[in-house]
Amino acid sequence: MSEKDKLNRIKEVAELLGVSTRTVYRRIWANELPALKIGGLYYIRQSDLEKTIAENNQDILKPERVSPKSSNAGPV
Repeated sequence: MSEKDKLNRIKEVAELLGVSTRTVYRRIWANELPALKIGGLYYIRQSDLEKTIAENNQDILKPERVSPKSSNAGPV
């Protein structure tokens, strides 16, 4: 098997990109990152990962920013 055909697990992809596994799952579920589901586990081809990164300049895999909830409590 060539390097391009290598199947990466979610955790491996997250570590390579410096994001959480949850971020990788979100991108898969949003159809922004191609993945294979085999036996209930997701795998991402090395070639698909490289292509996605090249096309999107890694913007697609940056963690989503969640703003903190504002508190309506008054002064203490």
